Amino acid sequence: MLRIFLCLACFTVNAMDVSSILKKYSTQIPPNTKQLILVKAINTPDAIVYTLQRNESTWVQILPIISANVGSRGISYNKIEGDDKTPAGLFPLGTAFGNESMRLKVNYLQITAIDKFIDDPDDPKYNQWVHGATNANSYENMLRDDGIYKYGIVIKYNMNPTLKGRGSAVFMHIWYGYNIGSIGCITVSEENMLKILQWLDSSFNPYILITN
Repeated sequence: MLRIFLCLACFTVNAMDVSSILKKYSTQIPPNTKQLILVKAINTPDAIVYTLQRNESTWVQILPIISANVGSRGISYNKIEGDDKTPAGLFPLGTAFGNESMRLKVNYLQITAIDKFIDDPDDPKYNQWVHGATNANSYENMLRDDGIYKYGIVIKYNMNPTLKGRGSAVFMHIWYGYNIGSIGCITVSEENMLKILQWLDSSFNPYILITN
């Protein structure tokens, strides 16, 4: 029997709604996944994030509900490159990243000035992190002056397999501010992004579920 326990100190908790979402995806969530970030889109670009940890058949909320943003044009089950939408669905979490040295329980890369993420659909390394030179016509420099990649984690969307033009460089990272949509990523406050990274543990095979 699926059970979920949500923090009573949190605001506007709808345990029935969360439970129904988990039940819908129960056969898709890998049995060895014990950590799940559930992102529920509310009113574009607003969303809320639940940090859930599984103990046998019980999902427990770890952190209070977190305010978040999705893409400025909402979420989509049919994402294409440049549509400013966040891909909906269930995806593994990849490598965490940031501007400083950190000790985490997930794989972590410290960003340098030569780190890039390729978003050119015609490049052989489309939707991949590249350290060094590239011939791609379009890419994202990971070391930024605006601080949004001070803390973040790669969402492994369109990576296995990688389909041309179906979207790239989808992360969870620091927001510009509440109610400011992204170009396709999940964004939260710096404080909450750090809390999420400190909670995640690769031995728990963490996934992210993005839905409405």
